[in-house]
Amino acid sequence: MKNLLVVLVLVFLLTVSQTANAQDVKKETTNENVNFLQFYDNEMFHWNLNPNGVFTLNYGIDNWVYSMYDVHINNERIRNALIQYPESALAYNTFRKKATTGSVFYWIGNIFIIGSIIPIFLPMDNEILRTGLYTGFFIGGLTLSSIGNYHFTSSQSYLINASNIFNRNKVRELNK
Repeated sequence: MKNLLVVLVLVFLLTVSQTANAQDVKKETTNENVNFLQFYDNEMFHWNLNPNGVFTLNYGIDNWVYSMYDVHINNERIRNALIQYPESALAYNTFRKKATTGSVFYWIGNIFIIGSIIPIFLPMDNEILRTGLYTGFFIGGLTLSSIGNYHFTSSQSYLINASNIFNRNKVRELNK
């Protein structure tokens, strides 16, 4: 019975000492990682894609929401960070080209779709010509709008790639 009591006390002491040791180690690693976490929050890009399709790019306290109405990054700090490294600048410039092309095609396509109702009100004797103009404008506008939407949404991957390249290069600088 005495031996069992000694074993239980030793097991208890061993468990308590291991927990205390783990807490001390955790405090040490937490203190070491505070600088990295502050660096991560302030000097690295974070991006978020909501289920609604809203893409947000965050860099420290600055953020930019990607929308069809504003395809260029107006925040100078974010833009300058993305063009800081040659590889990220290349991906960022590809993003800008695809986003601009997509936006132009999208809006021209919408203008054609809206303009497709004009032949309906034009005084024409030829009904086949009127239907052909209406259908041509509508299908052409739908095609242009679809191409623009494709370019616009596919440009997000280039922006994500640019931010990831920037983050990798920033971490390499930190590790030097």
